[in-house]
Amino acid sequence: MSKEMLRNVFFALVITIFIPTTDIAASTLITAPYRVANALKKMPIDGFIKINSGELPGAVIQALIKDFPTSTLRSAFKNSKSQFKLEMVLESGKVMIVYTDAYGNWLKL
Repeated sequence: MSKEMLRNVFFALVITIFIPTTDIAASTLITAPYRVANALKKMPIDGFIKINSGELPGAVIQALIKDFPTSTLRSAFKNSKSQFKLEMVLESGKVMIVYTDAYGNWLKL
């Protein structure tokens, strides 16, 4: 085999080995921050995990409407005891945090 042929075989081998690895590494570097951010969103904060407002029981929604009719729900969280942490924005713009059980009873936590 000539030197030129050996060099071509060597480069072909290097390209075959390292190109797929480089693509995997690049995609991992690109997507890693998004995966970390999504994992952090699901991590419990004070034992509560963020949920969608559609996951709130009807009794909780009724209690909100009855006791805080002019507020806006900013975010909702749930813990393992089916207690809910609700962040609300009042008319004044102040953020208020309240806690309730699944039956709409207000809690002091």
